[in-house]
Amino acid sequence: SLSLELSVNTSGTEIRYTTNGGDPDSGSDLYTTTISIGEPTLIKARAFKDGMFTSPVFTGSYIIADHDLPVVCITTPPGNLWDGETGIYTPGDHANEGSRIANYWNNWERPAHIELYEPDGDASFSIDAGIKIFGWGSRANGRRSMAVMIREKYGVEELEYPLFPDSEISQYKSFVLRNAGQDWQSSLIRDPLIIELARDLDVERQLFRYCVVYLNGEYWGVYEYREKVDDLDFTEEYYD
Repeated sequence: SLSLELSVNTSGTEIRYTTNGGDPDSGSDLYTTTISIGEPTLIKARAFKDGMFTSPVFTGSYIIADHDLPVVCITTPPGNLWDGETGIYTPGDHANEGSRIANYWNNWERPAHIELYEPDGDASFSIDAGIKIFGWGSRANGRRSMAVMIREKYGVEELEYPLFPDSEISQYKSFVLRNAGQDWQSSLIRDPLIIELARDLDVERQLFRYCVVYLNGEYWGVYEYREKVDDLDFTEEYYD
């Protein structure tokens, strides 16, 4: 367990925070003393002072767990996922899944905060980005794939981090968190196995790493994060 202390340099300022992924407002919990954390916890905090603009939102995921895989934490206001009209992860209020009518069949993008921690616990990056539900038939799985879109409107034009140790590329404008497709309730390894078998062939292949995903502080299972090959950035990086 750990104790989390929040501070701000401006005097006369109050800090308010949330633990559900929502952005703090003037009605959120008031920070008065250290926060005791004994289980995976998500904190979003913001400073408020009369007569001043509110501060940017600070986002931190505190994972009290042992993982041998990289950990990806996704944080977004709950309505972006679960609202019946606008949530991208839920079937929605007007779903007819037999006719492939559901919120998650739409190409909707929602803002989110993405963090990556390597297996040694080191924080590798922490950025604002967009998320979309990804794939086709696998969108109806209980655990859905998501595409992470790095765009200038979220604060950075591209992610500068070596996502894949075997690659010389260290700049990305997108990547995919894949749910293993039709293999999601079975082995989770069939598609990555084929990719590995093609390692020494003269064909392009989609790099991947297994990871653990936390969604708004909740354990969401084992995914693969992968290169996103269905956009021009992939071709540009490899073939100039």
